[in-house]
Amino acid sequence: PRTRYRYELGRDREAAEKASPEGAALFCSGRRSEMRSRLCWAVFLPVDDGSENFDIEQGERGHSLTLHGQFFLDAGRKKIHDHDSLHRNAGRLGESPVDESVLRSVWNRTLAQEVVLPLVLPTLEDHVGGRDLSGDECYGLTAAMSSSAWFGRFQRHICRDGVWLRTLERASGARWRLVEGGDRSRLRPVPRPPASAPGRPWSVFPELAACDIAPYDAAAPRLGLPNDPHEWRERELETLLSRIGGLFVDAGSMDYLIAFLETCAGARLSAERVQHGFLRTLRRGLGAAGLDARRRVAAKANRLLGFLQPEKQLVLDDELPESVLKDLWEIDAPVLLVPKGMGSGSPHEIRSQPALAAWLRVLDRALVSPDEKGRHRQLLRAVRGLLQTLPPSERGRFLREHRTLRVIGALDARSDLEKPVSVEYLGRICAAGCLFAYTAGLRKARLGLAPHLAEDAGRRHISGQRAELP
Repeated sequence: PRTRYRYELGRDREAAEKASPEGAALFCSGRRSEMRSRLCWAVFLPVDDGSENFDIEQGERGHSLTLHGQFFLDAGRKKIHDHDSLHRNAGRLGESPVDESVLRSVWNRTLAQEVVLPLVLPTLEDHVGGRDLSGDECYGLTAAMSSSAWFGRFQRHICRDGVWLRTLERASGARWRLVEGGDRSRLRPVPRPPASAPGRPWSVFPELAACDIAPYDAAAPRLGLPNDPHEWRERELETLLSRIGGLFVDAGSMDYLIAFLETCAGARLSAERVQHGFLRTLRRGLGAAGLDARRRVAAKANRLLGFLQPEKQLVLDDELPESVLKDLWEIDAPVLLVPKGMGSGSPHEIRSQPALAAWLRVLDRALVSPDEKGRHRQLLRAVRGLLQTLPPSERGRFLREHRTLRVIGALDARSDLEKPVSVEYLGRICAAGCLFAYTAGLRKARLGLAPHLAEDAGRRHISGQRAELP
């Protein structure tokens, strides 16, 4: 490009316009009443046109950002040439001749995108440290910049080499800083911990340090590329969720865990290996928490169980003794047994018959103990609920394969009480002609003459069984 100037004799002369590929970024701050937060372009001195304001909602300081480069100016010397197109692709000059306007545009775009704009984030970090800005001031400045129109236009150039955000560190707490290079790939979002418990991420997730990631505050504004790879990976989530502190016990920990699963875990939470590990952690948590603790956090527990796939949980039909529940949760099954009153899962088929058999063995042992406060009735209702998760075509075969399990309710004709029996027992008394089926009617009527037969014949083992086994 060429320009005209007046030389010492007062005459016009044309000469090549000088330019050097140099740039600089400068942050300044002052009282908001004296300094408005704005962006200014400069060629040694600020140019009149092209400045843009960005509003800071809080704090007493205003901040200005000046971007200097040896840009070509327009004919009026008040504005960078082709300023409105600085964000567009700079392009490349070919071997064919180009006019001065195209050359000026390509130079200005390249200088802005490759030299000047990548200096913004390092300069911001120096400004924050040098002026000792508080956390709230950093929040306000970052939020104002991220929502400004000029940042939207130049985002990919400003954040080419790094990302500016609020990181969380166990030892030093929260810190606004610039993360560059390969460290960007280690960034992972977590919910903001409460001010009263800055270590909450590490107390809720004891394995956080083992994940080898750099956690950052997902709720705080940040300056970065929209497609930065900050999502949690499958193996990281599996490790993170393998141990959870305060599960089903502490309300604050439950709130933080739910916030993480809702806003930070991402799509990989539904991966099979992550879901399986999460299920095992939930089962251990249920087993470790007492009934009173679970009741205190019941509403939060219901929300938490919503992150476990429906086919991996089964709500029990009846309340069971705590000792029985703990024994059931000791079984490493692919389905989580959820206590009655917690969760909202609907009945579905259980694909794992080994797990079902293991659960029924626990209930079989519980049914052998003396019947206290109608305990056997509760246990038998739970058994029926579990057996009904099998397809009807498989239910009878399953019971015959596990013929010694005392998990079938039969009415004793002598005592008129339901007692747990096995398929093996039913087979014996059936062969002896002492098993009667009933279908409908009042309890006494359903047994018919069986009680009298038991008394007259002196037989102890006359029972009634519903026509359709559970």
